[in-house]
Amino acid sequence: ASLLSRLAAFTLAEVLITLGIIGIVAAMTLPTLIANHRAIEYKTRLNTAYSLISQAIEKLRADDEILNSSEYAANTFKDVLAPNFENIENKNIGKFSVDLSKYKSYNKNPIENGVLNDGMFTLKNGMSIYIENPGWKMYNFYIGISVDINGYQKGPNLWGHDLFTFVLSEDGKLLPMGASETVYSADEYCSKTSQSDLNGIACTYRAIIEPDYFKKLPH
Repeated sequence: ASLLSRLAAFTLAEVLITLGIIGIVAAMTLPTLIANHRAIEYKTRLNTAYSLISQAIEKLRADDEILNSSEYAANTFKDVLAPNFENIENKNIGKFSVDLSKYKSYNKNPIENGVLNDGMFTLKNGMSIYIENPGWKMYNFYIGISVDINGYQKGPNLWGHDLFTFVLSEDGKLLPMGASETVYSADEYCSKTSQSDLNGIACTYRAIIEPDYFKKLPH
């Protein structure tokens, strides 16, 4: 071989060292890349869910000029709301077979899943919609609308991670829970240390307005 080809060649040891370095760098950076991708995906899905629910409420408002959440008797709102979604996959809006105990709080403790049990249906994009409509202010609001942005069959099934709650106010406004007009504050009910069985219910507003919310979720 010529002198040039001998100088240009790599030894086996050099190749193995280079591959080892590449592997170490990949191992260090891949988790961050995956986490960033998931954060972007979750943020996009939450914004989509907010838009779809808002559109459904606006359609309902067009049919009912006075949209007062206190006027709906127990377990009636699910039947009124569901037809206003154009991408319904499953109108299983009565009693349903989803095991609500699989849902946990923001910091993975058991939750008060009664907030989710007054009706459920799924959308074609995989999202699951849950209704709270007891006919009175059981949790200090008349009607709650929660959404699992990647569906109940996929994890992590945690409030404030992939499960988010909105409230329909008495004057018909759809509000992300945790906003100033709602009854639960994010400081207390979107906390890494809270032991409340409602912890995570107030994360929705933060998740919508904070650009890096999903990057800061507890593991």
